[in-house]
Amino acid sequence: MRHQKNKTGLRTSKSHLKALYRNLITALFEHETIKTTESKAKTISPIVNQLVTSIKNKNDREAIRLLGKYITKKDVSKKIILEMKAKFQNNSGFTKIHKLGHRVGDGAKYVQIQLNY
Repeated sequence: MRHQKNKTGLRTSKSHLKALYRNLITALFEHETIKTTESKAKTISPIVNQLVTSIKNKNDREAIRLLGKYITKKDVSKKIILEMKAKFQNNSGFTKIHKLGHRVGDGAKYVQIQLNY
C-alpha cells in the first residue's frame, strides 16, 4: 500500500532539491511568472503559498528573516516586503499553474506558474 508515501518525482539529493527550490522560488517572486516542468511547479506551489501566508501575518523584520530561508537575492526580498505584501489580499491560492503542453526537447509536461494577486 502507498499510505503516506509522498513522492515528488524529483529524484535528486536533498541538497540539490533545496538549491532547486530556492532558485525557483526566487525566480518566481522576481519575475512573477516562470515556465518550468509540471512536477517542479506542483512541488513549489504549496511552499510559496505557505510562505506568502506567513509573510502576510508577520511584521517586516520577522518576514525578512523568514524570507532568508527561501530567497537568494536581497533586492527580491525587499520587493516582496515593500510592494507585494500589500497586494496579497486573498486568504489562499497565491499561485496559478497553466499547462503549456509538452517541451520540445524531451517531451516533459511544461507549465507556467504565476503569482495570483
